[in-house]
Amino acid sequence: MRKRGIRITLVFVLLVFLVWLVLYMVKGLMLDYAVIKTKHKLKDQYKLDLTLKSYKLNGWSEVVIDSMNCTDATKDTIASFNRLQVNIKLWPLLRGKIRLEKMMADGGLIDIGRLKELRHKKQEIQEPKDSSKLAKAQKYLGYVRDIADMVPDNFLARKINLRYKDSTGLIGGYIDSVSYIDSRLSTKSILTIKGQRQTWIASGTFDKNSLETHMNVTSDVTGFYELAFVKQLAKAEFGFRSFKLDIEDVDDNSDMIKVKGGIKAEKVLVYNPRLAADTITIPSGGLDFSVTLTNERLVLDSSSRLHLNDITAMISSDFVYKYPSTIHARLELSPVPAQNIINAMPGGAFEMAKSVILEGNMGYHLDFYLNIDTKDSIRIDAKVLNEGLRLVSTGKADLRKLNGDFTYYPYNSRRPIVVGPANPNFTPLTGIHQQLIDAVVSSEDPNFFNHRGIEPDAIESSFLKNLQKGSFRQGGSTITMQLVKNVFLTHKKTIDRKLEEFFLVWLIENMHISTKSRMLEVYLNIIEWGPDVYGIGEAAKFYFNKTPSELTLNESIFLAKIIPQPLGFMNRFDEHGNLKENFQKKAMTTVDRLSRHGKIGEEEQGSYWPEVHITGPAKNLIKIAPETDSLRVRDSLNRMNDW
Repeated sequence: MRKRGIRITLVFVLLVFLVWLVLYMVKGLMLDYAVIKTKHKLKDQYKLDLTLKSYKLNGWSEVVIDSMNCTDATKDTIASFNRLQVNIKLWPLLRGKIRLEKMMADGGLIDIGRLKELRHKKQEIQEPKDSSKLAKAQKYLGYVRDIADMVPDNFLARKINLRYKDSTGLIGGYIDSVSYIDSRLSTKSILTIKGQRQTWIASGTFDKNSLETHMNVTSDVTGFYELAFVKQLAKAEFGFRSFKLDIEDVDDNSDMIKVKGGIKAEKVLVYNPRLAADTITIPSGGLDFSVTLTNERLVLDSSSRLHLNDITAMISSDFVYKYPSTIHARLELSPVPAQNIINAMPGGAFEMAKSVILEGNMGYHLDFYLNIDTKDSIRIDAKVLNEGLRLVSTGKADLRKLNGDFTYYPYNSRRPIVVGPANPNFTPLTGIHQQLIDAVVSSEDPNFFNHRGIEPDAIESSFLKNLQKGSFRQGGSTITMQLVKNVFLTHKKTIDRKLEEFFLVWLIENMHISTKSRMLEVYLNIIEWGPDVYGIGEAAKFYFNKTPSELTLNESIFLAKIIPQPLGFMNRFDEHGNLKENFQKKAMTTVDRLSRHGKIGEEEQGSYWPEVHITGPAKNLIKIAPETDSLRVRDSLNRMNDW
């Protein structure tokens, strides 16, 4: 029995030796086969030619390659290396696949732009288009996993030149060194863009199997990145000093992809004329996210956190991209010291708001819903959380000047307007006919005396109209918002101006800086009412040669309805000097609203016809037929049929 066991052992050892001997004898053939297969694959799929000056196998797994060059059909170099030393994994090699355990590269060139073109060309030729966002994401995630699988367990390269060309021109790059050892990655690269030399350093960890990533990237760039794809991706001029990416977990199956991680950047620069007139600077900002993509929706769950300098808020969204697509987003900022919020505002924006000093705690709640496809359903629930807020100083805004005499500088005129008795055209509220006051409030802000400066229904309505028109045309502005825009801010249609407007309006109304009556008085004395015509005193003279107290109902309605576009008042008239039909309808709507709210009686409403005598200097700006000797507007509406 013992002798039999010895014989079996000897036979097994002999077989192992014979297998080893055969493999040793054919290892060169296996390498040749793998190289040939790789060449054929590059030729068939990418139309590339791979040439190797020499290669040899040292031992079982180490391959040394001298002068490797990869060119396209026009013989342009896509990638080349002076010397490569790789350690190949044995078992994949037996199946004709090259998988690297170690790799060292010394000197070479990589054309990133051409590699990008080849990837797109392969997708166009070989891969059918899939309209499913999940399928596309799974495809690209598969690419990432394939590339990660091909990365050597240990990698070291130095003196590698990079080449890339986009719409900004040729970009030169140089990898001084890059190493990947035991999942730790570090690299130092130098880019030259439009003569600007940039040094980039990256370090961190990357797990090839789980894709868990923790990377820190820094650069010596102090301005914007002159890269076309960066501008296209960010939809803005963009730059940062340092960047951190964390991918904690990647989970995917046939039904979904879930990614959890975070991004953080420091010394960020952003310029987009729709965001702000100047470059926005953010000392520190980031997002901790947990994102899930399915066949129907993209969800940012409520564990996500938005960071802006020292402020952290919960952020979540649910984007349903299947028709009809909808978006439901939430932002929750728990009450924190209010001054921390002021201090966290980005530079280059919110100039007035940043100078405000507050005591107490402030928070914010936002719940937003929109039907994107139908554009007919929206909900905005926004609320500032006030915990003992006290206004210490209004800073540069000087909001309290509304309560006294001050000088107003119209945005499109060099003529200063004194708001106070020193201006002979200034008219106190008591000197303005009540029907003019009622007509303006009814047209511009029907709930002026009931809201706190911001009218959610008006904002929702204007948001939908802007979405339907595909441009920013209406702002849902209340009288308080118009007042703040004119007196304290600019007329630029930027996001930061609108947000700052909301903030200053909230302060005025909720910190009780001014009364409704005083705000309305100032508003009526500064708004533009025609070409270089400001305030109701000038407007009454310009159109009717009257004082504000002498205005009739017809004249008041006319003045109220031209406020949105005062410079085009003459376009409200036809060639015969009559108000155009659409303007008449708007006038009738205002009169009906005044009647419903008890501002005019039924008899006055019933006798009202949209007509008005233009007797002031404004008459000279209205083009009418020569035979028309009076600008008395005649009603062209059949009240019985249309109203």
